Amino acid sequence: AWNKDFAAQCHEAAQAKGYARDLCAYMRNYWGSILLNKYVFGGEWPEP
Repeated sequence: AWNKDFAAQCHEAAQAKGYARDLCAYMRNYWGSILLNKYVFGGEWPEP
């Protein structure tokens, strides 16, 4: 992961919502960042 601390936060958030630990780490990063409403480059998750 580019930012290991951020990835760990994302994985914990995804797991807390019931997503399995054996899912792809990329998906857990993606879903976790959405759940946390945090973007890896800073700030909130970008709006479409």
